[in-house]
Amino acid sequence: MNSVMKFFRTIRGRLFIYYSSIVILLTVLFVSLFYSYTSKTLEQQASDALLQLTINTNQAFDAKFQDMNQLANRVISSQIVKDIFYDRDTSESQMLENRWKLFQQLFALSGSVLDYQINLICTDGHFAEYGQSFDIREQNPDFIRELPWVRECLEKEGRFTLSSPRVSEWRTSGAPVISLNRAFYDVFGAEYTSIVEIQEKYRTFAQFVESNISIPSQGESAFAFVYDKSGSQIYPYTDGAADALGLKFYRQIAETGEPYGTLSDKKARTARIVAYSVSDYSGYTVIAGKSRTELLAPLRSFRNNLLLLGFLVLLVTLLITYIIASQLTVPIHNIQESINRLNLGDLSPEDAARGTNTTYELDQLNDAYASMVNRLQTSLEQTVTAKSQEIQARMLALQAQMNPHFLYNTLTTISIKAENHGDMDIVDMCDNLSSMLRYIAKEGSASVTIAVELDYLEKYLRLMKNRYPAQFTVTTEIPEELTRVQVPKLILQPIIENCFKYAFNKRAPWLIEIKGQMHDGLWSISVTDNGVGFDQEVLAFLQENMASDTFHFASDNMEKTGLLNIYYRLKLRYGEDAIFQILNLDGEGSTVTIGGKELTYEEF
Repeated sequence: MNSVMKFFRTIRGRLFIYYSSIVILLTVLFVSLFYSYTSKTLEQQASDALLQLTINTNQAFDAKFQDMNQLANRVISSQIVKDIFYDRDTSESQMLENRWKLFQQLFALSGSVLDYQINLICTDGHFAEYGQSFDIREQNPDFIRELPWVRECLEKEGRFTLSSPRVSEWRTSGAPVISLNRAFYDVFGAEYTSIVEIQEKYRTFAQFVESNISIPSQGESAFAFVYDKSGSQIYPYTDGAADALGLKFYRQIAETGEPYGTLSDKKARTARIVAYSVSDYSGYTVIAGKSRTELLAPLRSFRNNLLLLGFLVLLVTLLITYIIASQLTVPIHNIQESINRLNLGDLSPEDAARGTNTTYELDQLNDAYASMVNRLQTSLEQTVTAKSQEIQARMLALQAQMNPHFLYNTLTTISIKAENHGDMDIVDMCDNLSSMLRYIAKEGSASVTIAVELDYLEKYLRLMKNRYPAQFTVTTEIPEELTRVQVPKLILQPIIENCFKYAFNKRAPWLIEIKGQMHDGLWSISVTDNGVGFDQEVLAFLQENMASDTFHFASDNMEKTGLLNIYYRLKLRYGEDAIFQILNLDGEGSTVTIGGKELTYEEF
């Protein structure tokens, strides 16, 4: 008993109980609620689907009737057609000419397509047809006046009417047709005595129903009906009485007065799901229905199979939940031991949880743990590397320094002798050079303002003017707010020196343009010259070294590294915010742009 109680106090035991309870509860609830909910949902979906199918069918009917009505309107609006049709000259030559002209006009009005049969009918017996049959002839006037659809069309006085499916009266045999009819007159204000009839094969309309509403066979379990506004059955076509089932639904729909909806037919011997829609344009009522018993038959079969499956699931649940609980707890314990063994001396994570019996979630947990340790190790390595490179840079700078006192004293002596001899140019050169050496040798300041850098640059340019008098021009455009920005020392003068050393291998005059700007907390300075530009080999060398993760600071045995030193110092100070670009200009010259994030003195 104690061992059982101890088991249920463990994570494995509690997971076993929880999983078993949840599976049993969900199985019972699912089986009891599934059939009720799914049957209602399926019935509603079937009703909505049938309703949409009836609407789609009516839309197809309306599109066809609108096309036929537009053709009828073009015919009766053509004065040429009416003039020819009302011409009663019975001479053979005139009749031939009228026949030819009429066919030409109808050909143009119908769009050169023989989709429809166009009939022009006058109550005096004059008759013309165009389409599958071409002819102008006389018919029995009494026969024409006695046709029900002719009387109805004349009473509408120009508004279109639709005839029920019928075999055309103008042929002795043939397939049934449905026609759209419109009355017209000879002159405005006269009595309506003529009709244009646009005939379309009944099969075209039947295909609208059969393509939208898939009915394997018409019967009590599945059916589709179409009725016109007078209650005549349009589909399926019957030469006699209308279908009793469809007529019953049509009368129910007429009583509702709604343009679309569903009907309840659960009291019938065969319960059905019925939907309908009524067209405002044609007045057609499309009805579709399916047997509820037949619709839900697969669901009942599924319910019975589900009950059997649920019983089997309950038997297997206990074994599965026990295995799942074991798979979850053992790998978690292994991950915990791996974390306890982790130390800074060895950051290699052990793949404790991964194995043949682990789950996907545990594999993800183990991967996340290993990824965290790898990122930690990478961060430590990068930090150590950065510190090492910074120390290396400082050591190189120290190696490059020399005791400036001897140089200062020597320059002072030269300056005094030059002043005694009245050579003030040499005095200025010595003062500028002495100031530059003090600036370079000054310790204890990691950063200076751009104004200080520009002052140092000005002293260098004065020295270069003594070397190259009247051979170069330097323009500077630096905003006032940019001069107060803190930057690393000696990042601007080496770029200008690079111009004199490599770019100006050409005849003077030489031009140097220095421009600065501030934007969104970043500063940048561009130095543009009109020299020969950078050699492609040098550019490739610079790009390769800048893309490398390792910094190679300038030393005695390295070439082309003056600009690289500036890039490394900017990168170490500003990180991803560092700006360093080299660009050869079209024609001649190049531009070097440096910059970074605006930092205060304290942030340096």
